[in-house]
Amino acid sequence: MAERLLGRLDNAATDLEKSCQLDYSDDANEALKEILPKVKIIRERRQAKEREQQSQGKSKSASGTVPPPASKPPSAPEVKQERPVMVEEEEEEEETGTGPAQNGKTENEESEESDTDMDVDGTVPPDTEPPQPMGDENIEVTDEMEEKAQNARDSAMSAVSEGNLEEAIGHFTDAILNNPKSALLYSKRASLYLKLKKPNAAIRDANAAIKLNPDSAQGYKWRGMAERLLGRLDNAATDLEKSCQLDYNDDANEALKEIRPKVHQIRERKMAKERTRREREIEDKRKRIREAQERDRREREEREMEESESGPYGGGMPGGRGGGMPPGMEELLSDPELMVMMQDPELVVALTDMQKNPANIMKHQSNPKVKKYMEKIAAKMGAGGFMGGMGGMGGMGGMGGMGGMGGPGH
Repeated sequence: MAERLLGRLDNAATDLEKSCQLDYSDDANEALKEILPKVKIIRERRQAKEREQQSQGKSKSASGTVPPPASKPPSAPEVKQERPVMVEEEEEEEETGTGPAQNGKTENEESEESDTDMDVDGTVPPDTEPPQPMGDENIEVTDEMEEKAQNARDSAMSAVSEGNLEEAIGHFTDAILNNPKSALLYSKRASLYLKLKKPNAAIRDANAAIKLNPDSAQGYKWRGMAERLLGRLDNAATDLEKSCQLDYNDDANEALKEIRPKVHQIRERKMAKERTRREREIEDKRKRIREAQERDRREREEREMEESESGPYGGGMPGGRGGGMPPGMEELLSDPELMVMMQDPELVVALTDMQKNPANIMKHQSNPKVKKYMEKIAAKMGAGGFMGGMGGMGGMGGMGGMGGMGGPGH
């Protein structure tokens, strides 16, 4: 995003693509979509400039002058037809490096659905031979071992020049066993396995090279080529882009040009699939929240209904016996006059409050509706009967007094 603000769109596109591969983000995807048209123009211009420089270099060579070294692009340009895999005298890379290998893969890694769905030409079946011998990177390499490794390497290169690739692989294996800390030896053997259409073996060697030297451009190149042979185009593009960033190479660039259009389709499909998955997760979460809220609402309504059906004496009168109404209370409450009084919500609320906590009698004793109701019950039941039913609800006349409520039988 920062590169985008600075106007460095090519760098921005490379970083945003990598971000979406590692952890998809709608913001990064939208920003990438916005700048892709301009990035394409930038890269096409760079390619045209490179072709012009190469053309000028050839003309100067013809006239006996030496062309200046070609500039290397900061990021991988677009792509053409894959050239035959050649074992060339690569520039001697740094043999060892520190830090974890980036984008490590194994030959058993499953292909993404979007890669295998694409119609990819030039792929080969995975090779299933046992893994090739690998050196022990923890051993101490002596001068004698280094000399043996160099001699074996020279023999391998001679065999390559004669077209004896299997023999060359044997010599490179001897070199690796004598100097297992050389990333370059693994890269060279990987190139031969690729020539023999053994991409899984090539990936094993490329992984070893990248582990020894995380900045091994050749390691990324050969692994990318091998992934291309297996039809895993997204992985291939990532490795070839990395290789060109570390050390620009025509073969890697041409292979990248060839697969880039399909890789773009693959990545679009992956991003769409990821969006669908995230949307489904969000919808499932919302559904669970709605269901939980609905359960809480039903339970609350059921509790309220139970409380309303029980009325002020649903659990028994305070101080009553056995959790029910005292003897004669049910007949008393069927009195027409009392039934009319019980239709008053204010009275029902007050009586329910008194039932839950008899100490609240004092709070309601000044309410004329409550006073009239209690006097009516006291008059019908008599002080003794009411005392047995109400227990701690003293206050009516003859029951110890309810403060100011008074009543017959003072």
